[in-house]
Amino acid sequence: MGFFSKRSRRRAAEQDHLLDYVLADQDIDANGKIEDPKDLERESLRYLEIAGADLRHAILRYADLSDTDLSGADLRNADLSWARLDRANLTGANLSRARMIDATLRDADLTDADFSMVTGLLPECMKGASISENTKWPSGFSPDIPRRGPLLHD
Repeated sequence: MGFFSKRSRRRAAEQDHLLDYVLADQDIDANGKIEDPKDLERESLRYLEIAGADLRHAILRYADLSDTDLSGADLRNADLSWARLDRANLTGANLSRARMIDATLRDADLTDADFSMVTGLLPECMKGASISENTKWPSGFSPDIPRRGPLLHD
């Protein structure tokens, strides 16, 4: 039967099909990177596992990225305004200089993510998010979220 159940193989196939559909009109280079990911505005990328994706300068306004694995993704200079990233895994993702006007990050994993120089980020849109001491924030930004993980004692 193999390592994966029929259900998990079917879900993986559905994800591949959805990702192929979403990226059908995109220019993909020889390394599998999206050359001009501008047509992702208003797309639904829910539940996809696109860890390490190169989405620099992507226009993802109003996109639904809820429950998506974007760990280690490069989202520098991306426009994520009004995007939904609820419960997304952004562990180690680079979002520096991204535009995030009214983007929601509820219950998202923001451990070690880089939000330096991000504009439009609102603490009230990050309820329940997980952060670490290594999560980087824009200058003067205070997320007002308790850090999760092992407790440090003197």
